[in-house]
Formats: sequence, C-alpha cells, structure tokens
Amino acid sequence: MPRALRYLAAFMVMPLLAQKPSTDTPTLKTAARLVLVDVVVTDHNGKAVHGLKATDFHLTEDNAPQVPRNFEEHTAAASAQASAIQMPPGMFTNFTTTPPDNVTNILLIDRLNTDQQDQLNLHRQLATFLKGATPGTRIGIFILGSQLAMLQGPTTDLTKLRAAMQSATTREAVLKPDQLHDSFADQMENLGASLAVVASLRQFEAQTNANQLDLRVKLTLAAMNQLGRYLSGLPGRKNLVWLSGSFPLNVFPNSIQSPDNPFVTVANYESELRKTTSLLAQAQVAVYPVGAAGLRVSPVFEAENNKTYANRLHASQASRAASDNSDFETTVVAENDTMNKMAESTGGRAFHDTNGLAEAVASALTDGADYYTLAYTPTNTKTDGGYRKIKLQLANPAYVLRYRRGYFASPTNVAAQTSAAMRGATALGTPAPTEIFLKSAVFPAVAGNPEEAVAASHNLLAANVTGPFQRYTIDTIVNPTDLTFEQGNDGKVVTNFDVAILVYSAQGMLMNHLINQLHASATPQEFQQDMQQGLQFHEEISVPAKGDYFLRIVLHDVATDKLGAIEVPIDSVRTLAPLHAATK
Repeated sequence: MPRALRYLAAFMVMPLLAQKPSTDTPTLKTAARLVLVDVVVTDHNGKAVHGLKATDFHLTEDNAPQVPRNFEEHTAAASAQASAIQMPPGMFTNFTTTPPDNVTNILLIDRLNTDQQDQLNLHRQLATFLKGATPGTRIGIFILGSQLAMLQGPTTDLTKLRAAMQSATTREAVLKPDQLHDSFADQMENLGASLAVVASLRQFEAQTNANQLDLRVKLTLAAMNQLGRYLSGLPGRKNLVWLSGSFPLNVFPNSIQSPDNPFVTVANYESELRKTTSLLAQAQVAVYPVGAAGLRVSPVFEAENNKTYANRLHASQASRAASDNSDFETTVVAENDTMNKMAESTGGRAFHDTNGLAEAVASALTDGADYYTLAYTPTNTKTDGGYRKIKLQLANPAYVLRYRRGYFASPTNVAAQTSAAMRGATALGTPAPTEIFLKSAVFPAVAGNPEEAVAASHNLLAANVTGPFQRYTIDTIVNPTDLTFEQGNDGKVVTNFDVAILVYSAQGMLMNHLINQLHASATPQEFQQDMQQGLQFHEEISVPAKGDYFLRIVLHDVATDKLGAIEVPIDSVRTLAPLHAATK
C-alpha cells in the first residue's frame, strides 16, 4: 500500500493522544534507496506508446545495469475527485487525499520574471485553456512573486479553477531591467558626458542588473524547492507547467555593457540548478517550461521603444542599438537553454517561441498524462552526495523517451541546508510541505480563553509586541514512517527533529514564535511498541488577544532535511473549549 494511504488508514482512526496502537508500524530505516523513474514514451507523431513491459527497457546508472524491482504503466483517464478529510473543530493536518494513480498538474504563473503586459495575455490564455480543459484533470494554480503563493490547491473542480484565474491579478516585474527607455548612463552620454564617466556609470548599472538577476534566480530556485517539498506528499507523477516571460539563468560574460570586468554579470548557478531539478525529480515532478512572452522580437525594433539610437555626440554611440540587439539574442539563447535543461533533467518538455500558450499548456498536460514508472535499488549504495546519471533505452529507436536524467545520492547528514529549508517552510501563506505528515490539535489553554498579561514560557516575542495575550495548546502527532531513525552507539534507536511554531499577523508580520530541537531515543523493543502510536509533542504559544492572526506549525527532520507544516487561522479555534484540563 502506498505511504499516503497507509498513513490515512492509521491517521483517521488515531486519536490525538492515542491509547490503541496503530497498524502502521514504523521500521528502522536503512541506507538502501529506492529510486523511482517516470518515463514518457511517444512515437514519431508524439503519441503515447502503450503496452510496454519492464523487459523492454534497458536501465543503467552511471553505465552500470540496474534491475527494476517494480514496473507500472499509468494511462490517462478521468480522475475521481479526491475526497477531503473532514476534520473536527480544532484538528488540522497537511495530509491530502490524492488518488494514488492520479496525475497532478501544477500551473505556475511566474509574476517575478514576466512583464505585466505578458501577464495579461497569459491570464487570458489560461482562462481559455480552462474553458476547454478535460473534465477530471487535476490542476493546481500557484503564483511566483517575491515568494510562492497558492492561488488554488490541486482539484478536479474546473469551476473553482476558473474562479481562481478570474481573481488573479498582475504586477510589474520590478526586478527586470527596463529595455525600452534610456538608462542613466545613456542619458548622460546623450548630454555629452565624458567617456570615462559614461563607462563608470555603465559598470555600476551592470553590477545593479547582476544583483537583481542574482535575486531573481535565488527567488525562483527557492520557489521550485518549495513546490518540490509541497508536492512530495502527493502520490504519483506531478507535471509542473512553469509559465514565465523570462528564465533568469545567465551563464555568458558580457563584454559590451561591462568592458572593464566582463564577468561582473555572470554568476554560475549550475550547482543550484542541478540540486533544484534533483529535488523536483525525487518528488516525481516533471517540469514543462512555457515561454509566456511568446514569439519574442528584439526590443530594439518594438514600437514602444523610447531609447535614443540616433544623433550621437560620441562615435561609440552608434553601436548602442547593436549592443542592445546582441544582448537580446544572447539572453534568448541562454533562457531557451535553461528551459531545455530544466525539462530534460526532470523528464518534461519545453515550449518556447510560441504565441499559442493555451495550446502549449494543453500539450504539456497531455504529454505527462501517460507514463511508465520503474523502481530500482541502485547497485552503488554510497551516499556521498555525488550525482548519479540515469539512462533508459528501448530496442525500438523510433520511440522518444523523456525521463529524469539523474539524482544526487545525498549523504545522511544535511544539516547545512537546515536554515534555508526552514525559512521557506515557515513563511506565512506559502504551500505547506508534505514530506512529513502531521496532525495537530490547536485549542485554547484555559476555559473561556481569558486574556493574559504575560506570554507563555519559552515564547520569543517580536520587538514591540505586548499583551494582552491568549494562550493556546498545540498537540501534534507525527507520522513516524516519514522520519529517519538511526542506530546509536548504545544500541538505541534515535531520531532528531526541529519544531517551530510561529504567530503571524494577517499582514504577514511575525509576532511570536518558539523553536525546539527534539531528540527521541528508545530501545528496539520500545521503538516497536511505543512508535506505533506516532511521535507526539506538546507546545504552548501566546497570541495577541486583539486582531487577526495565523499559526504556522513546522517540523524538520534533521537527518534528511524533510519538512512538514500546517497553517491554522486563530479565528477558527478562538472560541473552542480546551482540549486538556485548565492549566495555569
């Protein structure tokens, strides 16, 4: 039985402070890895190929043959609507009931890297796509801005999806350089400033643009990481359709805009990109980048271009139009290469230089609907962080295969990644990661929920936050099969995880929080007996008595860097009776 369904069976019968053991007994995890590879197989017409067997595939890892332990074919069909878990008041979970053989499609609207005019066209084309979308197709809509936001969670309800698209707004991509107006260096050159002054200004502008590009890349990769963590808890293949006007990964030096230091505009993101695509692949996410700008024309030739390309005071000015055009062509080549690499490394397909965005989205969803899954245990058992190359072949060379091309054999201890991972998981309103399933009970600590002048112990209030407060208890059960247990030197089974509970205002301001590092240790016999009820912990947090606030409950597995999170609106629990006897 898949992990999600095993946990659901135990989760739905497990009380918060369980007395009866669950049947979902966790076991001691070993170093053995099971690698899943989803592969789309099409013929020369782009049609899905059905009926293949495991013996038809030749699978290697770093040129070493691998034997599939499991093989499945998945075919497109109208998917049943996932049933929502009906939780009692005060109970919350990050578990979602996606049918195990259902494909989840995510539309990521990239507002960070897309001009506002292109966003308007993108919204219109997505509305057109949703009008004719195949019933039963499971789709979620996300927005990438300064942080990742979920516009509509994955659903087969097309009415909800269309309503979500109608509510979407556009915003200017403020971090993108203005290509239609003279820069300050251009203006000074037009006024007759010396070549030395102009060169200095251009160097400064190049550095500014490089810093903005660096920020866009980091925000984009962080959003992809968050999506990977959110989608990891959903079974089956996930098709991520990344709709963007610009894919900000520049690996070329610029000797024209920055002659003194042509490498000032270059940052090597290859390592970060490979790690991101690996995380997406491990969560069975295939990326389908779609160029939201459509068939692009150099800004030099756009009617809206207000740059000064004539009446130069210096002979060097005659090359400004050629410089801008060269920059455009270089950027297009680099961004198309980024799209192709992202798609190839995750098993997706790139769509660029097309004005038919609705058709591109439909093609992406169709392409990812029929696939095969091969599972194997690698013959190379080392977890040294090295990159393992995967290669799949069929006897028929006419067939096209799209699959992830490798993965990182991550070492057990990834504590260095903790701070970055936790930052993304703790942010208000971001998709809650589901790598670790949680169930939390949030209730007032005292009957009547009275106001208190002092915050609960171990709470860390933000500056200038004062009482009165209302105190809440948080009792959480963690699915133990999602955590890593290791054998200690004393023969005991141990696990370590971080717990963070944060209080945010409706405007996203952090008001209060607490962070605990928890350590669990048990003999093998105690482990098998006690862990059947799940790992449980209790915390208390104080919330300002007046106003609209939200709780964010986050758990982080130190050994594997996995995350789970739940977000709770305080208004939904403010008037409930306490779960426990009143405490002082």
